[in-house]
Amino acid sequence: KIELKGADTPEVKSLRILDPEAVTDTSHKLLPVTVSNPTENSGRKFEAVSDDVPSMQFSLSSPPRHANRIASLKGSIEVFMPKRDPDSTILIPAIASKLGQTVSHPILKAAGISLVVYNKSEYQKFAKKSEPRKMSEEEKKERKTLGEILNSFGTAPEFLEIQENDLAIMSNDPASKLITVAFADETGKDLKIDDVVTLKEDNIQIYKFNRKPEPKIQLRIHVRTEKSVQKIPFNFANIELF
Repeated sequence: KIELKGADTPEVKSLRILDPEAVTDTSHKLLPVTVSNPTENSGRKFEAVSDDVPSMQFSLSSPPRHANRIASLKGSIEVFMPKRDPDSTILIPAIASKLGQTVSHPILKAAGISLVVYNKSEYQKFAKKSEPRKMSEEEKKERKTLGEILNSFGTAPEFLEIQENDLAIMSNDPASKLITVAFADETGKDLKIDDVVTLKEDNIQIYKFNRKPEPKIQLRIHVRTEKSVQKIPFNFANIELF
């Protein structure tokens, strides 16, 4: 786990780690195993900061038994600070009145980002109109595996579908400029979400609420801009292994 400290850290709203490299005192390379929210863009996706101290947690492959320490751990972290560029934050009011429609905003258009928000009924309408896309064998296997995992925990496969209280976002972001998306109440306070389910084959994220969202909810979109993102290198040495 790497924590960021400094005068600017309160400005950090999202971050991601890039290409961590670790080598033990036995010259054995440790590869990243799990990093929060993997994506195609530079290997990682931005993750919203939930604590007062911004941090990023990741796991490395197991070191050999005779290794005593990590001789070198280096890489970089990209931090997203929306206060540094007003154009990096978009607030769409009353998003419930725009369900099933492409979210319209000049900044999204300039960034090449397309977003559509659905509730259950609007998504069912969309699904009926759309030509069914044939999933690859890998996608079918992933969906089946996730369903089996959920079943093992007593969770119904319907968890993978949009339910009455849920909202879903279908996104298209070819230039990888979309940082994060969140729902907020009419005062701008983030809504509590029970869980988020990602369906990769349709570029859909399902936001699960314990009750139906109010009609006046807003959609907050963070977009990558040159001014809002800063890259911070890190280099640690002689980290003891336990």
